[in-house]
Formats: sequence, C-alpha cells, structure tokens
Amino acid sequence: MVIASTILLRENCYQECTSLDKPPKYTLPTDFVSLKELGDVIAAEQKVLNAAGVPENWKNLRHQDQKRLREAWHAYMFGVSYAHYFNLLPVMFIKPEAEEDSFRDATLRWELSGQTHMLNLQMKEMPPEHRSKMVRLEDILKGVSETYLKSYDLVVAVYLNRGQRFETVKTPPLEIAELWFFGFMDQELTKIFLKGMTRSGDVSHVVPWKKSQ
Repeated sequence: MVIASTILLRENCYQECTSLDKPPKYTLPTDFVSLKELGDVIAAEQKVLNAAGVPENWKNLRHQDQKRLREAWHAYMFGVSYAHYFNLLPVMFIKPEAEEDSFRDATLRWELSGQTHMLNLQMKEMPPEHRSKMVRLEDILKGVSETYLKSYDLVVAVYLNRGQRFETVKTPPLEIAELWFFGFMDQELTKIFLKGMTRSGDVSHVVPWKKSQ
C-alpha cells in the first residue's frame, strides 16, 4: 500500500511539478521490496519528469538532488540482470540505501534452499562521454581499490553508460567480494550485457530488456 500510494502521489504531481525550479522530491522504499515494485516506483517518478518543459538533465536524473534516485535506478538494472543470470527473479528483493554516508547504495536479498542471502551493492558509473569525457574506467577502478579496503562483504557494480567496449581495461587489485560491469548493448535499450569477476569465476551474460521492465 505504501508503494501504491507513492505512485498515485507522483501521478497527481505530474502537471504541477514542472513549474519547480529544481527537481520534484521523490520517495523511495525504505524496506525491501520486489524488483518489480521498485521498477514501478522509478517508472512513476520518470513519468513526472517526462512532462513538457522539464530540463533534460532532470529527465536523465543528473541533478544533485536526484543522486539517490539515479543510484536506485542503476541498482534496479543491475539487480534485474543479476537475478536473470542466477535465475532468481521470483525471489529477489531490493532495498535502496537511505543514508548518504553508507558504504552501500542498495542491498539485494533472496532466499534459496531455506537460506537467506544478502548482497551489499556499491554503484559506480562510467558517465556518457558528452557529460564527463575525461573520466576513464581505469580511474574509477583505481578509486575503488583505494577506497574499499578489506571490504569483503561489498559488491561493486559499474554501469558503463557509453557506447565503447572495455574488454582490454586492466583491473587493479581489489579487496571486495565481487566486481561487475553492466550496460545497454544497443541504442534501442533492448539488451543489457553483464560481466562479473566473482569467487567462482568470470561471468558473461546478456539480459533481454523491455522499457516497461
């Protein structure tokens, strides 16, 4: 009911929010919800931002006030991709992180064979070239290696929000649980690639994607 009420509120705000001088406030779940429920919340927020006259950087969740919403969107994409690879979609839940100074941006949770599993996510992004041309993936990975020391319960997922491929990037020594890369493979946003470095080996997977997903 909380999720449904949030969506209704955002739909009612569809017209009036376009007159604000900064992005409208948003509400994210404060507890674990299914991937679909979080997807519905994000879609409702995006509907508000797609109104006429809304600046492009708001629509693309680039305003500083939208940082948590952008991280939740990236965590949702990764969560769906991860669950798709491991066949966990029906049992996967996600909670966006509410605290700004937390070591994680979101948490995944699922139950399998009577056991509860948790994944602490730290989201990173390789931004589009037109926004931050000088940012290199090597620099992002170096920052991860320097910031997250002995963080063996942390999974870092890097959203590669560019068209280039990155097969030859050298990975520095990392003291984390897992490192993942993901991103759209086509301009139509119909497929997401998922590449992971895990304790059990490297992962390479393609996830079918729908805009309504």
